[in-house]
Amino acid sequence: MSHAQTIILLVDTSSSMSVEHIDLQFNSYERALRELPYLERVNFEVILFNESPDQIAKQAHRLTAADAFANLERLPGEYRGSTCMGKALTYVELIIEFLPPPVILDISGDGEANCEGRDGIPDSLNRLAAQGVRINTLVVNEGHEIYGDLSPVTEYQSLTRNGGFTIVADSFADFEQAIFEKLTMELAQLNE
Repeated sequence: MSHAQTIILLVDTSSSMSVEHIDLQFNSYERALRELPYLERVNFEVILFNESPDQIAKQAHRLTAADAFANLERLPGEYRGSTCMGKALTYVELIIEFLPPPVILDISGDGEANCEGRDGIPDSLNRLAAQGVRINTLVVNEGHEIYGDLSPVTEYQSLTRNGGFTIVADSFADFEQAIFEKLTMELAQLNE
């Protein structure tokens, strides 16, 4: 089946998250992808990022992407490493021309990028935006102030492009509701 539009799920799996948080996050993605049937015509790319990007689903139907989250091993933090968003975005730039438009890049995580390549993140996002990619973010703001120049919310808001938005989950326990809300809003964006 040919899909007419694409959502790239770029998911932070760095060591700043406990195994329990990774489990909550993956289970939330799995449930949302299984239970939102209106995503039938959406092509999903699923890329996990920590020390290096790992693509776990390519041009996948929503149920195939859900299976990828369900079957993925939940590794302890010492095996996952830093939040290397810059490397993941470089990978997205390599595959973007092969994806059916329109394309939404959906970035989720719990903190700022903290490894080599982070200074290139704005330029990478700008290049993707110049190709028409809309960039939305979801930030887990557990234990942080909601406002302020150094908060994760401010960091993730700065990543949005082309009319993108940021959803804030106050904790990992709120992640599932945030994912449902975000995917619903993204489908509306794809159909604009």
